[in-house]
Amino acid sequence: MLDIMYYMAHYPDTLHHPKEDIVFARIKLRDASASATIEELTTQHTQLREMGEAIVRVLDDVVNGSITSRERMEATARAYVAGLRAHMRTEESEILPRAARLLSESDWTEIGAAIANFDAPVFSSQVHERYARLREQINRQVLADRAMVR
Repeated sequence: MLDIMYYMAHYPDTLHHPKEDIVFARIKLRDASASATIEELTTQHTQLREMGEAIVRVLDDVVNGSITSRERMEATARAYVAGLRAHMRTEESEILPRAARLLSESDWTEIGAAIANFDAPVFSSQVHERYARLREQINRQVLADRAMVR
């Protein structure tokens, strides 16, 4: 769980949010009425990272033998999940429809090219050391799931 939350707290800033920043900038150029929503989403990116890092600290304390109340862990996790869900709802209801309407195939090609050299720390050819166990666990689960389907 610690590795998963570390990923959730840090991955978005290495690949996902930089891509969104490019998308957001293009949307704002073509639809100024989206500016307030985009500014709020950008602020939420920082807040979500901070909430994710709070969970990482609590989990790290547990792994290192500190006594942490279940209530503290649950409250920290619930705040993060609620914030993430609200953020995603806004993206899905307000930004994705605008992006579909305002951005062309050419825009998406340019956006993809702009982030082509960014690495996803779990699923790229160069798995970051911290995530090697997590990737192995995911691969084992995928293989087990496939075996059950057969």
